[in-house]
Amino acid sequence: MLGRWTHPAPSLATCLAPNLLTSCLLAPCLLALFLLAPGAAAGSVTHCDPAETIVYSCASGKQIVSLCASRDVANQSGYLQYRFGPKGKPVLVFPADRTPPDHHFVPGNFSFAGGGGAYLQFEIAPYTYTVLSAIGNWGPRGAKATVDGVSVQKQGKVLANYACRADANEAEGEFGPDFFEKIGLGESRTDFEIPDAFFKKGSRPR
Repeated sequence: MLGRWTHPAPSLATCLAPNLLTSCLLAPCLLALFLLAPGAAAGSVTHCDPAETIVYSCASGKQIVSLCASRDVANQSGYLQYRFGPKGKPVLVFPADRTPPDHHFVPGNFSFAGGGGAYLQFEIAPYTYTVLSAIGNWGPRGAKATVDGVSVQKQGKVLANYACRADANEAEGEFGPDFFEKIGLGESRTDFEIPDAFFKKGSRPR
Protein backbone atom coordinates (compact mmCIF):
# COMPACT_ATOMS: atom_id res chain seq x y z
CA MET A 1 0.00 0.00 0.00
CA LEU A 2 1.30 3.44 -0.91
CA GLY A 3 2.78 5.25 2.05
CA ARG A 4 3.35 2.19 4.23
CA TRP A 5 6.65 0.28 4.30
CA THR A 6 6.20 -3.16 2.79
CA HIS A 7 9.85 -4.17 2.21
CA PRO A 8 12.81 -4.54 4.61
CA ALA A 9 13.91 -1.00 5.46
CA PRO A 10 17.62 -0.07 5.44
CA SER A 11 19.09 0.50 8.89
CA LEU A 12 19.64 4.06 10.08
CA ALA A 13 23.38 3.40 10.14
CA THR A 14 23.23 2.42 6.47
CA CYS A 15 21.19 5.48 5.61
CA LEU A 16 23.71 7.74 7.29
CA ALA A 17 26.76 6.30 5.56
CA PRO A 18 28.49 9.15 3.64
CA ASN A 19 27.78 7.69 0.19
CA LEU A 20 24.09 7.18 0.99
CA LEU A 21 23.40 10.30 3.05
CA THR A 22 21.72 12.14 0.21
CA SER A 23 19.39 9.25 -0.63
CA CYS A 24 18.18 8.69 2.92
CA LEU A 25 18.02 12.17 4.41
CA LEU A 26 16.64 14.34 1.63
CA ALA A 27 13.54 15.94 3.08
CA PRO A 28 10.36 17.57 1.92
CA CYS A 29 10.05 21.04 0.53
CA LEU A 30 7.08 23.29 1.17
CA LEU A 31 5.23 23.85 -2.03
CA ALA A 32 2.98 26.67 -0.85
CA LEU A 33 2.88 28.30 2.54
CA PHE A 34 -0.38 27.90 4.41
CA LEU A 35 -2.47 26.60 1.47
CA LEU A 36 -5.17 23.92 1.68
CA ALA A 37 -4.89 20.74 -0.34
CA PRO A 38 -7.01 17.98 1.18
CA GLY A 39 -5.80 15.25 -1.17
CA ALA A 40 -3.44 14.46 -4.02
CA ALA A 41 -4.42 15.86 -7.40
CA ALA A 42 -3.84 13.87 -10.57
CA GLY A 43 -0.17 14.04 -11.55
CA SER A 44 0.94 15.45 -8.21
CA VAL A 45 4.40 14.50 -7.00
CA THR A 46 3.59 13.02 -3.60
CA HIS A 47 3.53 9.86 -1.51
CA CYS A 48 0.13 10.89 -0.10
CA ASP A 49 -2.93 8.87 -1.02
CA PRO A 50 -5.95 10.67 -2.53
CA ALA A 51 -7.79 10.09 0.76
CA GLU A 52 -5.06 11.85 2.76
CA THR A 53 -4.21 15.47 3.39
CA ILE A 54 -1.00 16.67 1.74
CA VAL A 55 0.83 18.68 4.37
CA TYR A 56 4.12 19.04 2.47
CA SER A 57 5.51 17.38 -0.68
CA CYS A 58 8.15 17.72 -3.39
CA ALA A 59 10.45 15.76 -5.71
CA SER A 60 14.25 15.55 -5.67
CA GLY A 61 15.48 13.68 -8.69
CA LYS A 62 13.68 10.33 -8.68
CA GLN A 63 12.94 10.63 -4.95
CA ILE A 64 9.74 12.04 -3.49
CA VAL A 65 9.47 13.45 0.01
CA SER A 66 6.13 14.06 1.69
CA LEU A 67 4.33 14.81 4.93
CA CYS A 68 0.94 13.10 4.75
CA ALA A 69 -1.91 13.12 7.24
CA SER A 70 -5.25 11.46 7.77
CA ARG A 71 -8.24 13.73 7.25
CA ASP A 72 -9.09 13.42 10.95
CA VAL A 73 -5.58 14.16 12.22
CA ALA A 74 -5.33 15.82 15.62
CA ASN A 75 -2.73 15.82 18.36
CA GLN A 76 -3.90 12.51 19.80
CA SER A 77 -5.85 10.99 16.92
CA GLY A 78 -5.36 10.17 13.26
CA TYR A 79 -1.79 10.29 11.98
CA LEU A 80 0.94 12.43 10.41
CA GLN A 81 3.80 10.70 8.56
CA TYR A 82 7.04 11.74 6.87
CA ARG A 83 7.75 9.60 3.79
CA PHE A 84 10.78 9.48 1.47
CA GLY A 85 11.73 7.37 -1.54
CA PRO A 86 10.84 6.56 -5.17
CA LYS A 87 7.23 7.09 -6.16
CA GLY A 88 5.05 4.43 -4.56
CA LYS A 89 8.01 2.90 -2.67
CA PRO A 90 8.96 5.05 0.33
CA VAL A 91 12.06 3.68 2.06
CA LEU A 92 11.99 5.99 5.07
CA VAL A 93 8.72 6.47 6.96
CA PHE A 94 8.42 8.29 10.29
CA PRO A 95 6.79 7.31 12.51
CA ALA A 96 6.76 3.74 11.24
CA ASP A 97 3.15 3.21 12.32
CA ARG A 98 0.23 5.49 11.52
CA THR A 99 -0.03 6.92 15.01
CA PRO A 100 -1.12 10.34 16.33
CA PRO A 101 1.50 13.12 15.96
CA ASP A 102 1.68 13.79 19.71
CA HIS A 103 5.26 13.27 20.97
CA HIS A 104 6.56 12.80 17.40
CA PHE A 105 6.55 16.31 15.88
CA VAL A 106 7.39 19.72 17.35
CA PRO A 107 6.28 22.92 15.53
CA GLY A 108 8.16 26.19 15.28
CA ASN A 109 8.02 29.56 13.56
CA PHE A 110 10.35 32.22 12.17
CA SER A 111 9.90 35.99 12.35
CA PHE A 112 12.12 38.56 10.66
CA ALA A 113 11.83 41.80 8.69
CA GLY A 114 9.78 41.43 5.53
CA GLY A 115 8.59 37.91 6.11
CA GLY A 116 8.46 34.83 8.29
CA GLY A 117 7.97 31.12 8.12
CA ALA A 118 7.51 27.84 9.90
CA TYR A 119 9.33 24.63 10.72
CA LEU A 120 8.54 21.16 12.01
CA GLN A 121 11.02 18.94 13.84
CA PHE A 122 11.20 15.23 14.57
CA GLU A 123 13.91 12.93 15.91
CA ILE A 124 15.39 9.61 14.91
CA ALA A 125 17.98 9.58 17.67
CA PRO A 126 20.66 10.86 17.64
CA TYR A 127 19.51 12.84 14.59
CA THR A 128 17.09 15.77 14.49
CA TYR A 129 15.31 16.64 11.25
CA THR A 130 14.00 20.19 10.77
CA VAL A 131 11.65 20.67 7.83
CA LEU A 132 11.38 24.39 7.08
CA SER A 133 9.81 26.99 4.83
CA ALA A 134 10.25 30.75 4.95
CA ILE A 135 9.78 33.87 2.84
CA GLY A 136 11.57 37.20 3.11
CA ASN A 137 13.24 40.13 1.36
CA TRP A 138 16.46 38.32 0.49
CA GLY A 139 16.01 38.00 -3.27
CA PRO A 140 17.80 40.21 -5.84
CA ARG A 141 17.57 43.88 -4.80
CA GLY A 142 15.46 42.96 -1.81
CA ALA A 143 12.77 41.08 -3.74
CA LYS A 144 10.70 38.44 -2.00
CA ALA A 145 12.26 34.99 -2.05
CA THR A 146 11.61 31.68 -0.35
CA VAL A 147 13.74 28.97 1.20
CA ASP A 148 12.43 25.45 1.72
CA GLY A 149 14.03 22.21 2.74
CA VAL A 150 15.41 20.26 5.65
CA SER A 151 18.35 20.60 7.99
CA VAL A 152 19.70 17.48 9.69
CA GLN A 153 21.57 17.79 12.96
CA LYS A 154 23.38 15.30 15.15
CA GLN A 155 23.48 16.21 18.83
CA GLY A 156 23.10 19.91 18.00
CA LYS A 157 25.69 20.00 15.20
CA VAL A 158 24.56 20.52 11.61
CA LEU A 159 25.20 17.36 9.64
CA ALA A 160 23.52 18.18 6.32
CA ASN A 161 21.31 20.79 4.68
CA TYR A 162 19.03 20.11 1.72
CA ALA A 163 17.32 22.92 -0.15
CA CYS A 164 14.22 21.98 -2.14
CA ARG A 165 13.78 22.53 -5.84
CA ALA A 166 10.52 23.34 -7.63
CA ASP A 167 8.82 20.70 -9.77
CA ALA A 168 6.30 21.04 -12.57
CA ASN A 169 3.88 18.77 -10.71
CA GLU A 170 4.14 20.36 -7.27
CA ALA A 171 1.42 19.41 -4.83
CA GLU A 172 0.08 22.22 -2.67
CA GLY A 173 0.35 21.63 1.06
CA GLU A 174 -1.05 22.85 4.37
CA PHE A 175 2.32 23.23 6.10
CA GLY A 176 2.36 26.26 8.41
CA PRO A 177 1.27 27.63 11.78
CA ASP A 178 -2.45 27.47 10.97
CA PHE A 179 -2.23 23.74 10.35
CA PHE A 180 -0.05 23.17 13.42
CA GLU A 181 -2.59 25.00 15.58
CA LYS A 182 -5.57 23.28 13.96
CA ILE A 183 -4.28 19.81 14.86
CA GLY A 184 -3.12 20.91 18.31
CA LEU A 185 0.61 20.25 18.09
CA GLY A 186 1.23 22.62 20.99
CA GLU A 187 3.18 25.83 21.46
CA SER A 188 5.53 26.70 18.61
CA ARG A 189 9.24 27.00 19.28
CA THR A 190 11.39 29.87 17.99
CA ASP A 191 14.88 28.57 18.77
CA PHE A 192 15.90 27.22 15.37
CA GLU A 193 17.97 29.42 13.06
CA ILE A 194 17.94 28.73 9.33
CA PRO A 195 21.48 27.66 8.34
CA ASP A 196 23.50 29.94 6.06
CA ALA A 197 23.60 27.16 3.44
CA PHE A 198 19.99 27.94 2.48
CA PHE A 199 20.83 31.51 1.45
CA LYS A 200 22.90 33.08 -1.27
CA LYS A 201 26.01 34.80 0.01
CA GLY A 202 25.14 38.12 1.63
CA SER A 203 21.37 37.58 1.47
CA ARG A 204 20.78 36.05 4.87
CA PRO A 205 17.92 37.79 6.79
CA ARG A 206 18.82 39.59 9.99
